[in-house]
Amino acid sequence: MIGTDTITSHPREADDPGLTTSADGTAPAARTRLRVLTTALLLSALAAVMTFTLHRGDNHSAPGRLLLGYGIAWALFAAAVWTIRKVPARAATVLVLIGSAAIALAGLTAPPRTSDDMFRYAWDGRVQAAGISPGPSSTDCPGRAAGAPSC
Repeated sequence: MIGTDTITSHPREADDPGLTTSADGTAPAARTRLRVLTTALLLSALAAVMTFTLHRGDNHSAPGRLLLGYGIAWALFAAAVWTIRKVPARAATVLVLIGSAAIALAGLTAPPRTSDDMFRYAWDGRVQAAGISPGPSSTDCPGRAAGAPSC
């Protein structure tokens, strides 16, 4: 028969002494709350940095500010990824969903500043809706005027 002194309440407790208390005396629940709070703060800072970067920097007038903002954002993202590793799966899922929504909303607070492609796409759509091909005109491609399929 097995004695009660050899049975632990949870099989992982015998393998990981950090599950009971840490060196500083904090309980696992307190460490988990601290990790969740730290990750949430990092994600909040990331959303704030992205909002500020999107409003203040662009690749024409302030490329340095844009690159600095992106660098800080990547550092905050890396730190959030590092801290979320030890967060329980349910809390991590919630943090990832809320964090991704916050970043998406931050991206919607300002128009695109690094490319004007969307304006070209909108213009091409208007031209095509008017029944005109947005491709090269006959003046751009002399062969097209003679009925050639492409330049």
